[in-house]
Amino acid sequence: MNNELTSEYTLENTATKLSEIRFRCPCCQKLYCSDKTSFALNPIEASEFECFSCQDSFFLYQTKTENGIYRTEKTNHVEFSKCPKCDFLKPQKQDECSNCGILESKFKEIQKLENPRMYEIDKAWNIVVSDFANDQHHQVFLNLAQSHMALNFASQKYVDLKKMMGADPLIEKYLKQIELRLTAMIQTRFEAEKNAVIKDVDQVSIGQRLQNLTAKDIFMGVSLLGTTLLIYNKINPTFPNLTGLIVAATVLSYGLWFISLNKSKI
Repeated sequence: MNNELTSEYTLENTATKLSEIRFRCPCCQKLYCSDKTSFALNPIEASEFECFSCQDSFFLYQTKTENGIYRTEKTNHVEFSKCPKCDFLKPQKQDECSNCGILESKFKEIQKLENPRMYEIDKAWNIVVSDFANDQHHQVFLNLAQSHMALNFASQKYVDLKKMMGADPLIEKYLKQIELRLTAMIQTRFEAEKNAVIKDVDQVSIGQRLQNLTAKDIFMGVSLLGTTLLIYNKINPTFPNLTGLIVAATVLSYGLWFISLNKSKI
């Protein structure tokens, strides 16, 4: 009886060993032990795994290496980017967009020639996306957008990124900075327009004062000016030949001034 149990255990243990497979992660060399259910149904195809240790993905093949473990190979994931013209996703290293057919390199050259300011802003935004945690890149991008009066465009870039990534503290932080910059610009513009209006009002008031001068005021001014010139010419003779003319103009002005006074009283 004991011999039969020993024989059954040996057969079961041998079958388990035959179904056991061993393979390593090609990135961190972590050893895995599994069974043949890990293989793909098609022997030609490979199974994809994600390493628990380094979080990298790799393929498992049904062929063994010289060490007796099954062959693995690092997965080369294709990175995608948006087409600058139609926003269609395409492989990052692929120049031609399969949706609109535009060549990204040629499109950027045309954009640089037609609208150099927007090209500079887009270039600064690409630097921001490549190193999103770097605050200096964000400030350079925002300063450039503000200098070109394109803060609304910058805000739309962060909003689009928020739609893809979801709620993020950094995105909210820079959206708040854009809001503060826009508020400051509006206040500065308002103060400038306010000062311009005050200046225009002052100029209008001076013009109105000149228009409101009456004949009485003019005659009075001419009379006083003539009297002053006569006194000055008497003390220090400067224009003796014009004395008679000044006397006549002064007397006439006094006469018209008195007539104006009497009309205003009536």
